[in-house]
Amino acid sequence: MTPALEVAVVVAAGAVGSLLRAEVTWWSTRRTGSARPGTWTVNLAGAFALGVVVALHGAGNVSGVAARVVGVGLLGGLTTFSTWMVLVLRPTGSARATDRGGRDVAVHGIVMLVAGVAAAAAGAALAPILA
Repeated sequence: MTPALEVAVVVAAGAVGSLLRAEVTWWSTRRTGSARPGTWTVNLAGAFALGVVVALHGAGNVSGVAARVVGVGLLGGLTTFSTWMVLVLRPTGSARATDRGGRDVAVHGIVMLVAGVAAAAAGAALAPILA
């Protein structure tokens, strides 16, 4: 695959991931009145899947091109750092982490971070079974 074609495929995969994220977020908002469950879902699913992709690539079961298309494109489009940050700050009503003692910011931010790392580790651990 030429570099230009690879970039085009990664971009297309990113578009698919972004559309999936939008659908999950819209569904979550309609069902719960909040985008937060949808953001948690896409970020944790994406972290888990990226753990699988990285482990499979490291073991030689997935090519570099496939790892980039899925990891950078699809999963990069699926997951969302910016929305996570907005949702971390939204409960306080401002961008200051000191509001309400910063509890909402700290709890949501730290729990999502720890859960994401745990999901990626779980994906990497389960990759040999999925191969």
